Amino acid sequence: MTHKAVGIETGTIYATGTHQQCVRAVNERISNTGQVDGIGRAVTLQQTEAIRIYRAGQQFETDAEYLERMEKEMRLLEIQAEQRKQEKAEQRKQERIRQREMDAKARREQQEELRRLKAEQKRRERVEIARVEAEQKAAERAEREARKREREAQAILAKANKKQQQPKWSPEEEAYLRTNMYEDAETLIPAIWERFGRRLNYNSLNTKKSVLRRKYGMQTAHEHKWSPEDDAYLIANYNRMTGEQIGAHIGKKKQAVWVRVRKLKDAGLMEDERHNKKEEPTC
Repeated sequence: MTHKAVGIETGTIYATGTHQQCVRAVNERISNTGQVDGIGRAVTLQQTEAIRIYRAGQQFETDAEYLERMEKEMRLLEIQAEQRKQEKAEQRKQERIRQREMDAKARREQQEELRRLKAEQKRRERVEIARVEAEQKAAERAEREARKREREAQAILAKANKKQQQPKWSPEEEAYLRTNMYEDAETLIPAIWERFGRRLNYNSLNTKKSVLRRKYGMQTAHEHKWSPEDDAYLIANYNRMTGEQIGAHIGKKKQAVWVRVRKLKDAGLMEDERHNKKEEPTC
């Protein structure tokens, strides 16, 4: 591209050619101390006229125009620098925003992980508590079973010891009990103890009585105490008196009256009718 070296004040063309050729020509003309600045302007301390290098076809401008253009270019550069500064500031702002978002996301993830760990810890604690409670219940159940077996064993041992300690009934004792079979237990138990030194209670006395009745074919207390006169009175007044009234007259309990009524009915000695069936207990 063709350039020209032109004097600013006189407009004299000092050289024509490439930019480098113009620079060399200007330097040779003015002095060895001359230099060309970065915008194509030749300056020197020993030359009264400043020389500027233009491209061919470029309009010639004065110093004022040049300075104005330089000011515009400087303002443009300042604007561009300010824009770059703002862009960098915006980038830093966006980076700070992204960093805050990343930090917030990391905190949320950390909190979520912490909540998950706490929930897992609580679940494990509940499982452990349930396991301990189950073990305690199993231990308590096993302990209760062991105590129950121990009590049963003690009861069996006590029963065996009692059987071993309690001597067999002698013929004299059995004869005495057969003779007094139908006496009241309140009278019979102290009499046997005083006579033979044998300890009895209601259950053991009734058990021995049952054994003797089966062994010797003896009657029960209800059967033994009912005389023919009692049966005749019961048959005669059954349809017009209550069981309690009949028992009060012949000295027997109401339940004994109903037991006797059933036996007499089974034997065909009484009609199967009753004017007040509500009084007869159901079996």
